[in-house]
Amino acid sequence: MRAGDTLRFRGPAGAEFVVTVGAAFDERTIKARVDSGEWTPLDADPAPAGGTSEDGPVSRPPQNAQKAEWVEWAVTGLGLDRGEAEAMTKAQLIEASPADGDQ
Repeated sequence: MRAGDTLRFRGPAGAEFVVTVGAAFDERTIKARVDSGEWTPLDADPAPAGGTSEDGPVSRPPQNAQKAEWVEWAVTGLGLDRGEAEAMTKAQLIEASPADGDQ
């Protein structure tokens, strides 16, 4: 877990959310919330660059997904630099991503 990493969790009421590791949510704070059971991780580990995870290839997110999911896809699925992906608009990320059948 590094500063700038985007992690997905489910909260105590069942809502899913994304946290970017940084000053507000450092590794110690995130670990404490997970250990207490307040947050449930939805990703075992961020997928490595190259578009694969422990479960196989990373899937392209649906068009209505949050921008953070598209940034994560651009980094893990397309190999873009995280800073470059975060600077792009959601529309640019979608345009840069081939449809699943086009890969």
